[in-house]
Amino acid sequence: MTPMTPMLPQLTVKSAALWVCVLYTLLTVISSSVQLLQGIEHDTNLHLLARFAVTVVGVGSIAIFTTLQHRFRRAPTLKAAGITYLITIAVVLTLTWVFGRFESLHPDAYRDIALNFTFVWVGVLVVITVAPRATQRLQPSRLQERRSRTRR
Repeated sequence: MTPMTPMLPQLTVKSAALWVCVLYTLLTVISSSVQLLQGIEHDTNLHLLARFAVTVVGVGSIAIFTTLQHRFRRAPTLKAAGITYLITIAVVLTLTWVFGRFESLHPDAYRDIALNFTFVWVGVLVVITVAPRATQRLQPSRLQERRSRTRR
């Protein structure tokens, strides 16, 4: 049996909304800066809405992951992560298709969104699974145990 990963607190609607606002703002500022450096001085409203939708799906992905971890405590982290990824990448690709009905997409749009979402998703997964383990190791009682072992 594999050791259980420490669980994250479940996202509330308020905390999820805060994450969406913060991430959307950061993504928009970064994207706008890159576009200005490339000489592009405008961004379409549809593109801004698409960015918002993908941000909501990303935060929703974290909410689904933490819910699966809390609901099925014995389920391995990778299984919960795999289920979450499959659900959210399907939603992201569907959103891309829907937005493509209103505005023409770049020829590599599906590949780009899949790669971008996957890399960010894997990075977030690493952070949310490693961070609780690291903080658990640094709890005061565990630090005292380590100090007493090294003094012997």
